[in-house]
Amino acid sequence: MKNFLLVMFTMLSGFINAQDLEIIGKWKVKEVISQEISSGSEGLIDGLSLATFDFKRDRSFRLESSLKAGSFVSLLESTRNSMWEYDVENSTINIKKRGKESVIMKIKVAFEGPEIIFTFEESNLVMEVEKVI
Repeated sequence: MKNFLLVMFTMLSGFINAQDLEIIGKWKVKEVISQEISSGSEGLIDGLSLATFDFKRDRSFRLESSLKAGSFVSLLESTRNSMWEYDVENSTINIKKRGKESVIMKIKVAFEGPEIIFTFEESNLVMEVEKVI
């Protein structure tokens, strides 16, 4: 009986909720829909238009792009060595530096029919994304 309980506890502690399973994977930006950004943010739209958001099962997060120029470089650096968590109540992915509590980026997730929309809450920058893995 003790062995059974130990096995059950081990299995249950490894489960990830259904919403997290929807988020886990690589998301490629199909289109930057809203381009309302402040001046001095050149390169951000170009970098994001070629970006992939990688939400790993172990909660690590990586933002990748083939273009590394302008203000996009700052965004890449700020998300290096970061973790993600999904806030079910607000449909938001919170990005934090590993071992820190403060949120460095909030991404609102909306499932609008066949389209999936990511919105940076800080800037209202809107992107249509597709899951590639």
